Amino acid sequence: MKSLVFSLVALLSLSTPSLSQTVWPKPQKLLEREDVYLIDLENFHFLLTPNSPQECAVVIRAFERYRSLILEGTTTCARPVPKKKTKLLGPILRSASETLSNITISFQSCEEEYPSTSMDERYTIHVGGVEGLTNVSANTAWGVLRAIETISQLVYPVQVEDTDRNGEFKQTLAINGTFILDYPRYSYRGILIDTSRHYIPVDVMKENLDAMSYNKFNVFHWHIVDDHSFPFVSKKFPQLSEKGSYDSETHVYTPEDVQDIINYARDRGIRVLPEFDTPGHSLAWKAQEGLLTTCYNTTTGLPDGTFGPVDPTKEENYHFLYELFSEVNQVFPDSYIHLGGDEVEFDCWKSNPQITKFMETKGIETYEELESFYLNTLINNISNLNMSYLVWQEVIDNGVEIDRESTIVNVWRWYTPEWPIEMENVTEKGYKVVLSAPWYLNYIHYGPDWRAYYDSEPEGFNGTAQQKALIVGGSACMWSEYVDGSGITPRLWPRASAVAERLWSDKRVNSTDEATPRIKRVQCLMQQRGLRVEPIDGPGFCLCDHAFK
Repeated sequence: MKSLVFSLVALLSLSTPSLSQTVWPKPQKLLEREDVYLIDLENFHFLLTPNSPQECAVVIRAFERYRSLILEGTTTCARPVPKKKTKLLGPILRSASETLSNITISFQSCEEEYPSTSMDERYTIHVGGVEGLTNVSANTAWGVLRAIETISQLVYPVQVEDTDRNGEFKQTLAINGTFILDYPRYSYRGILIDTSRHYIPVDVMKENLDAMSYNKFNVFHWHIVDDHSFPFVSKKFPQLSEKGSYDSETHVYTPEDVQDIINYARDRGIRVLPEFDTPGHSLAWKAQEGLLTTCYNTTTGLPDGTFGPVDPTKEENYHFLYELFSEVNQVFPDSYIHLGGDEVEFDCWKSNPQITKFMETKGIETYEELESFYLNTLINNISNLNMSYLVWQEVIDNGVEIDRESTIVNVWRWYTPEWPIEMENVTEKGYKVVLSAPWYLNYIHYGPDWRAYYDSEPEGFNGTAQQKALIVGGSACMWSEYVDGSGITPRLWPRASAVAERLWSDKRVNSTDEATPRIKRVQCLMQQRGLRVEPIDGPGFCLCDHAFK
């Protein structure tokens, strides 16, 4: 940092944004001061301290990415700078404490190649102050990623007098003196995207991973297959996508695509959690002969030409699923997989005489018990793959007993007001929970519906402190029955930003009135970074509104 002196014209009050109106999600602790620093645009860099890992590729790539994002803040969607003051280009800065050319980064560990359930995202930021230093410290690379996203939000455009052109102004960037100590409230902060009902192109997936990183989400729940299509290209079972996808050439995710998405997410500190839902939601798996249950006409007693959930009576089906999940386990580095288990229709099982006979032989009296038999057999068969599991809430509702240490229950029933009761019931049974029920963002309402998402408190149910400690986090969901690649980004953002703050910030950060100016700024920031996001809270504008063609 070096001293900088501006010629003073008329004394005007310094008009800089309050940090409380800038950073999203709101940090755990934030102290702002009145000192202001100009960014030296030509020499601005992130620098590692000597005791930090010097070859941490995730951090190095993030430096390059964020340096561009920050510096482009002076040029993206910019209008010609006029000679007179204009509110569109930020305040006129008459004086600054010093210029800022480098931000020093200190962190300890780059050992994890991929983000994980135990990822440490804590960080601190010091800008200016008594020592006149600007630095970031974190324990891990993931904390560094969160810190420099915050830095990028602290920077704002200003106008300063151009001493080479008397009376004219030029646009640059500034940052306020501040101290931030920050860490997430929950370790699981997810976005679910469904790529079965409609195929979502890889570039659009990456666009949403970018938006997730700007909002400090850390789990991409990839609902990759379902009844409607099987776009995942399996090397072991290529027939699944060949016969189960909408188009085996254009509407599939090749192994290269999947690895590309995983790597792109990793560079943004985001886990990729795949979901292969069974025994229901599996009609697109039809290429695997004998996997699905044959449905019978109850009047004629003959097959009616339709199929139902996975047939739980056939040993070969469990062998097939073991082989498929072993491949999935090799492809996806995350320690968790989502096994689904929701909305299992029992009518087809009821109609099938072989299943009835199997139940009699095994002493299984109800179809809920049959579902329990299926899931436990599946989990026992794949137990040596060292995976942990998420399941939808019906699995527990139907009385299935599965291991509490390795299982997280995903509470999703959005269409009843009973999710607090479900949270109470599931945690009372000792299961860890991820909440999705109040955050089904594929449903839209006219007006600022983000406020309802923001007001949804994961701990808003009757339960002990021990029960509430079982909440791992939450996930906003974008199901794609009526959404495809053309509309998924504006449908999600910045409405999902409301969920981001609920899952990151302190529980006491809960005022929509206080959040409104900050979430509006996030909307404009994402738009400035090239994302087609929707207005969040009624009439207004962003500087980049005019730039989209």
